[in-house]
Amino acid sequence: MAIKKLIVGLLISVATKFAIANPYSEPYVGILGGGSSMNYTSDNQNLNGASKDEQTLAWYLFAGYQFNQNFALHAGYLQFGNIKFEGINGISGANSEYSQKALEIAGKFIYPLSSVATVYAKGGGAFVNLDCSPNSLALTASSGDITKLRPTYGLGFTYMFYPGISGEVTWTEISGGSGIETSNFIGVGVNFAVA
Repeated sequence: MAIKKLIVGLLISVATKFAIANPYSEPYVGILGGGSSMNYTSDNQNLNGASKDEQTLAWYLFAGYQFNQNFALHAGYLQFGNIKFEGINGISGANSEYSQKALEIAGKFIYPLSSVATVYAKGGGAFVNLDCSPNSLALTASSGDITKLRPTYGLGFTYMFYPGISGEVTWTEISGGSGIETSNFIGVGVNFAVA
């Protein structure tokens, strides 16, 4: 009986320590805007002679939970810019549009530089969806969409301007493979601690 009381007391003590004594445990949300690049080309997509017009404006919504000063679990939705291939096979008006988005889940490893500034590295996986939409003149272009799980990693810097409000600069890369080409995002934005 005494051992049970000791174990219960020890478990309560440990749980209280993590719940109360850890000022870094908190959920957070945020948004970033920036630019993207995707390595889809007329060569690797078999779109002979097509010119590439890439719209690079991209955005990223995210949420996570910081367990302690050095680790957080992070999830985000990344909408890349669009790509339009024009003049496929030398045919004027034969076009195909590519749209890509990703749902990222990653571990975030944080290093505090000071009480208000941190750098971090993240790594995990991303469910990437690529939608290829050729018009009726692009007879040889692939159409439809594919969704694949790909590795993702990145680096970032945060600076707390006000308690619970931080600015953030980040770089994220999703590795290519299985029909998905390597894609990058660089963004700046804000995140909020959710009390």
